Amino acid sequence: MSLTDAPLRLDRKHTNDLARMLGSIRRWIADDLDTVITKQTARAEHIGGRSAETPLPLHLDASDAAMDLHGVLTAWIDDVCIETTHPHPGPMRIREAAAWLERHVFDLARLPNAHQAYDEINDAYLRAYATVDLPERDKPPATDSGHTLDDAPLTKTELRDAISWRTGRPAKRETINSWIRRGKLCADDHGYYRLTDALKLL
Repeated sequence: MSLTDAPLRLDRKHTNDLARMLGSIRRWIADDLDTVITKQTARAEHIGGRSAETPLPLHLDASDAAMDLHGVLTAWIDDVCIETTHPHPGPMRIREAAAWLERHVFDLARLPNAHQAYDEINDAYLRAYATVDLPERDKPPATDSGHTLDDAPLTKTELRDAISWRTGRPAKRETINSWIRRGKLCADDHGYYRLTDALKLL
């Protein structure tokens, strides 16, 4: 049995949590980490302080959190590629690495050591979140607490997994191909599909 056909080793709650964390990293945490690393976020103690010409200092805690997060994400990309036929995507920044794992979250959830992947990604996510969740920043988008796979870019195979996972019913490959042939389900410019578009057709 191939990894694609194997059952998920993470339950529904943990798979959803993993998708939520990866989606949050893709949508805003990666960008906020970059901002905090260079201390470009407005903070009360800097108002009326140093001259604007003074170089921005490096935020070491955020830098360490970013290095940890990047290392964890890229290590699990390596494991997914080893266990599947997916070609390795090559070097990526945090946002792109999170997006890749979000697209392949079901492959990640099928790994023999999927629980270890969850624990490591959760720890790195929480550390990064604590670093960027400053009192004066806006809270993350409300969609982060909802159906997090809705806006993730998915291949046809990943879309089938997502539909089955969301509805609890198998999604037939022929049905998805029929939607595409009839123009009811369209890919974006990069060839990816959205779960929300498919769910409207059920």
